[in-house]
Amino acid sequence: MSTKIDWCDEVWNPTTGCTKGCSYCYAKAFAERMKSNPNAKIAHKYRNGFKPTTHPEALSIPLKWKKPRRVFVNSMGDLFDPEIRFEFILAVLTHCCAAPQHKYLILTKNPHRMLAFVHWMNGFASHTVELSREWFWFGVTVTNQAEADDLIPALLRMPAGKRFISIEPMRGPVSIWGYHQNQCQAVPFKILQPRIDWVICGGMTGRKAVKLDGLWVAQLQDQCKTAGIPFFFKGWGETDKALRYQPDRSRLNGQLVQELPA
Repeated sequence: MSTKIDWCDEVWNPTTGCTKGCSYCYAKAFAERMKSNPNAKIAHKYRNGFKPTTHPEALSIPLKWKKPRRVFVNSMGDLFDPEIRFEFILAVLTHCCAAPQHKYLILTKNPHRMLAFVHWMNGFASHTVELSREWFWFGVTVTNQAEADDLIPALLRMPAGKRFISIEPMRGPVSIWGYHQNQCQAVPFKILQPRIDWVICGGMTGRKAVKLDGLWVAQLQDQCKTAGIPFFFKGWGETDKALRYQPDRSRLNGQLVQELPA
């Protein structure tokens, strides 16, 4: 494993940057620092800071990995950012198909554009890729219920080998039982087809971190257990060293788990 992200084996960044501009984004601060890195190769890669940038030279990297790996695609950006052209997205996915021994975890905050890409590819591209193959895992990042209600239904419309949700940083309680605003208990999550195959959850880091309530985590874990969805708890997060807090673990129902789907 060559990454500190404990739910994957590798990270691969054929693009970097994102236009969302989330205040809590670790990648944005890192990218801005790397512009001045004494290593010229690294400095060049982040020459645009966190502005969305494509890296064609990185496309062939997964082909060099012979041993099967769980690959987080774009840990430093969003493949489906509005600034990334559909033609380059297709090139990324085509290279995934050239090394199908890996699992490609593609996490986005823009699932509506992800669906627009599928429409474009199926109707206008000179060639297509089969996104429902087992090596394609598509996911969305949400931090609260409003984002879940907006983004998860779009994910469920996406052809995929597996679908997952990353609730990180978790900034409030999130129900996965349904998606209509104010009716989040309406539809049992486990009967929805297609279904969610994995849920990741974790707290915020940095000086402006929002405390992660143990009850939020417990409720989410209980829902995943009921629905038969693997649940991966990444960690509590923290504020800076001077303001660290200890979450109330006594509010949890049972032992937190870190399950990885097959």
